[in-house]
Amino acid sequence: MILREDVDQAAVRIGQRVTVLCGDDETADERFHGQRGVVVGFFADDVELVRVEVEGLGEEWFFVNELIIEPMRLRRTPRAAAQEQLSAFS
Repeated sequence: MILREDVDQAAVRIGQRVTVLCGDDETADERFHGQRGVVVGFFADDVELVRVEVEGLGEEWFFVNELIIEPMRLRRTPRAAAQEQLSAFS
């Protein structure tokens, strides 16, 4: 079963960008190695097993230790951004 929502115990979040590094596992699809993708789900019984979508290749399962995890960017509201700009001029 695929969980397609954030899980508290998981090391990554849905929508987070990652780079895939296939290990020595012979079951790994080498086409994904070095590719950037987006986390789209978790395996229900093991949040260390992550579903990643790579454009042009589709979705595949990877363990967290096979991923380079990019930091999530905080989304700012337009109002917060405008207030930050105003405070910079003060």
